[in-house]
Amino acid sequence: MCSSDLQTPIDVIAGDQDVIARDAPQLAERLPHGRYDPIPGRNHNNAVPARDFKAAAIPFLLGER
Repeated sequence: MCSSDLQTPIDVIAGDQDVIARDAPQLAERLPHGRYDPIPGRNHNNAVPARDFKAAAIPFLLGER
């Protein structure tokens, strides 16, 4: 399977200070229905508890964007 075969929207969410997932923007660009949502001021360990993470994830999961 190639990334071009993926038809499912994928939201790549990562802290903008995340050195582990530093290629997150490029990953989202390579996915046909990819979207990158950076979490400002967060890294790999503290991005998920951030309000900005939830503000990006919840509308995506509900199909609102």
